[in-house]
Amino acid sequence: MGIITTGIAYFLFAKGLIHIPSSTAVTFSLVEPLTAALLRVFLVGEHLGFSSWSGISLLLVGIGLLILSSQNPKKDLHVR
Repeated sequence: MGIITTGIAYFLFAKGLIHIPSSTAVTFSLVEPLTAALLRVFLVGEHLGFSSWSGISLLLVGIGLLILSSQNPKKDLHVR
C-alpha cells in the first residue's frame, strides 16, 4: 500500500512540475523534505537532532532568499 500511494504521489508531483516555471519547481523540491520532517515532528512526535534542525534552518533561509530574489530582480548589467 505504501509503494502505491508513494508512487501515485510522486507521479502527480512530477506531472504538476511540468506546468510551472523551473525556479518554482526548485523551490517546491526544497520544500518537500522540509514538510516531511516537520510533519514527522508535529504529527508523529519524532524528535530531531541538532543537525536536522540546522538543515531545516538552512532550507528556510535558502527558500527565503529565493523568494526575495524573485521579488527584486536585478537589472541586467551589460559591460561594454
